[in-house]
Amino acid sequence: MPREKDIYLGRHKNDWAKHLASAPRIADLNPHDVLCGSGGKINQWPGNVAYRRVVDHNKEVCRTLCNVKKKLLARSIVEAVAAQDPPGRFLQKDDQGEWYDIGYDPAVHKTGQALRELGKKAGPSPNNS
Repeated sequence: MPREKDIYLGRHKNDWAKHLASAPRIADLNPHDVLCGSGGKINQWPGNVAYRRVVDHNKEVCRTLCNVKKKLLARSIVEAVAAQDPPGRFLQKDDQGEWYDIGYDPAVHKTGQALRELGKKAGPSPNNS
């Protein structure tokens, strides 16, 4: 069964391995970065706190949107993170514990997931088209 990141990247396992190997590692995090993962330190990271606040603020409107507009909303949130000074990035740790930028499409996918997860708390979506 393909891993989640293989599916949302539209890549095969070998393509993901090449992407991961070629992605530059990031030594210095900035406060606008969104750290992918779980745990107290990640949840408390300033970029994650701000990101969750934006996602939470948009969960109600997301419930009313068709799927095409939901994706546009997710894209706009990712682009807002990147438009900050310094630019925010969506980062994940590799197997050696080094951070790398997951890229635009995976960030949009993760944002869409976050919008859906928060939307579940608000009840069923009135518009599933």
